[in-house]
Amino acid sequence: MKTQIILTGWWILCGICTVATGQTRADFRQQFEAFQSRTQTQFYHFRDSVNREYARYLSQRWEAFDVRSPQPAPEKPEPAEAPRYVPGTDNPPAALPVDSVIALPYRTMEAYPSPVAPSEGAASASLRLEYFGVPVEVSRFDGFNIRLSSIDETQVADCWLHLSQAPCHAFVGELLALKNEMFLNDWALYLLLSQIADHYFQPSLTNEKTVFVVFMLNQIGYRAKVGRMEKTLVSLIAFPTLLYGIHYVAFPDGNYYVFGPDRPSMTKTWSYALNYGPAETYLSLAVTKPFRLSANTVQKTFIFENKTCTVEYSPNLIDLYRTCPQTELQVYANSALSGAARRSLEKALLPRLQGKNAGESVGLLLSFVQSAFAYKNDWAQFGYEKYFFVEESLHYPYSDCEDRAVLFAQLVRCFVGLDVVLLDYADHVSTAVRLNEEVAGDYVYIDNVRYVVCDPTYIGAPVGRAMKECKNKKARILALN
Repeated sequence: MKTQIILTGWWILCGICTVATGQTRADFRQQFEAFQSRTQTQFYHFRDSVNREYARYLSQRWEAFDVRSPQPAPEKPEPAEAPRYVPGTDNPPAALPVDSVIALPYRTMEAYPSPVAPSEGAASASLRLEYFGVPVEVSRFDGFNIRLSSIDETQVADCWLHLSQAPCHAFVGELLALKNEMFLNDWALYLLLSQIADHYFQPSLTNEKTVFVVFMLNQIGYRAKVGRMEKTLVSLIAFPTLLYGIHYVAFPDGNYYVFGPDRPSMTKTWSYALNYGPAETYLSLAVTKPFRLSANTVQKTFIFENKTCTVEYSPNLIDLYRTCPQTELQVYANSALSGAARRSLEKALLPRLQGKNAGESVGLLLSFVQSAFAYKNDWAQFGYEKYFFVEESLHYPYSDCEDRAVLFAQLVRCFVGLDVVLLDYADHVSTAVRLNEEVAGDYVYIDNVRYVVCDPTYIGAPVGRAMKECKNKKARILALN
């Protein structure tokens, strides 16, 4: 970011000088590119020196850290069947009690370094692979030749030094270029890096692959460490949100989750406390932009108000989402809709919203989620707790209260443009919408602003009707971006 600011300021200054001296545009461009090349070279030299110093640090004796047991996903003792609203049985509208308001931090890598030419440090040979339906090509470089004779500190440090001398700049540049081109989030980039490593490292070289992946994550800017457990090296990766079902180590700057051979008995890992200096970003699962995957889609038909509506989604996106660790519910509700799903939902729903005010539009979307999607709790469908991204609600035959709340929240925000929060109870998840007009019914106050309850799992319930079981319970308010 500092380099970008410097370059921008230099561009403006040179532009002023160009006007004053009559310098040609070609001369100016040549000078700017020469300056940019010098600045980039200086940055690479700085990073190389950091890697050399870090390799010396890694050669020192590592220390033992406690490995904590996985946190299970919060289980909701949901009913086998969705409750149905019975008109005329309502209590008077009331303000529901609120426990706390929770917003998630999203520390994602928004600004990516400029890719460098593949010719720098890259051999002519390249790897071609298919990444969730997209043909991908990356150059090979000498870093894939690392080998470990043991997994002690000195061997890891030697491999780190070898990787830093490869050089890796062009390879990192290609990864970031692919991230930008396909709008990959942090997790999807990690998957791409792992898939590339799988092609170059034989199954017997899992330890070498671990050092390679952690090194590359650090070069890109992500917080990650190498851990040693018995005869195996593992990746320790920092995330900004909780991950469920994965062992982790609590370092001072956050939880680092263990990726590698998983053993229920693991209690210790040997690693190091110092972070790689330039790596400041937590690897996020947030989907801030729709992925650019292959254009192939599948269709699914729903019945709503006795009419058929067809939606589309990418099967490759479903496959990618299957790889995601379970995380906090807001991540799913905040994630960007894919282009195919959004366009098909617009085609199915927007004509029905024409001429309706905000309250009526919210009511129609609420009815759509309540009636078009079949209900079944996660334990009956999967045998474990599972949260859905919106496209997964379109794909799987059933959805439960969390999934329906995420879907409804996305529809209201996309097609009506209103703020929505999730109401998180011990045994249920619902939503509340900030309606600009007065709508009677149950509501919650958040920072002195009234949000009207809308429950996508309370079949047939209109806007402003909360389940009786929820009226006296405190809900955590999960705020959405």
